[in-house]
Amino acid sequence: MTGGLRVVASLRKTAAMLAMTAVAGCSSPAPARAAESTPAAGAARGASYWTVSRLLAARAWQAGGTTASPSAHTALKAPRVGALFLRESSGNHFCTASVVSSPGRDLLITAAHCINGGNASGYRSHIVFIPGYRDGTDPYGIWTPARLLVAPGWARSADPDLDVGFVALNPRHGENIEQVLGADTLTFNTGYRNLVR
Repeated sequence: MTGGLRVVASLRKTAAMLAMTAVAGCSSPAPARAAESTPAAGAARGASYWTVSRLLAARAWQAGGTTASPSAHTALKAPRVGALFLRESSGNHFCTASVVSSPGRDLLITAAHCINGGNASGYRSHIVFIPGYRDGTDPYGIWTPARLLVAPGWARSADPDLDVGFVALNPRHGENIEQVLGADTLTFNTGYRNLVR
């Protein structure tokens, strides 16, 4: 198996473990316990932090803190995909996250490095999700996290094979995000010849 295929297989295993943990309400056997954070106390602070000027000035985030393309100011075709804004020591950044189907109807999938710094540095702050974001607008509102979840290996040592994370969102106006936008289906071990749009 080549290195790239090993990484894909490892990511699939990690995503499957995290998805099962997230879907089951973050309760799993002790050996596979995911590193979880409950940022409910700071959720309102996160939403109020993000002014239009801060949204527009946020830079793309990726592991290592370097800037990436495209910008968050690009139109997204699917509202189930959106910008995940975060704050950390180097400034304001954004990543991409997608709504995925779950029993709680409240789940996002994103990269672990977007929500947790790894190397025992902990979870990022002022996290909000804006589906369909473009140029400072929030057509489907600003959503705040109830729980953040990454693999223990990512939280402990930033293992790049474990760079996948989940965000359970708080309801907004009495509705969960999946009720508002629908959700994509998260599947595992389905092969490599699938058409993706």
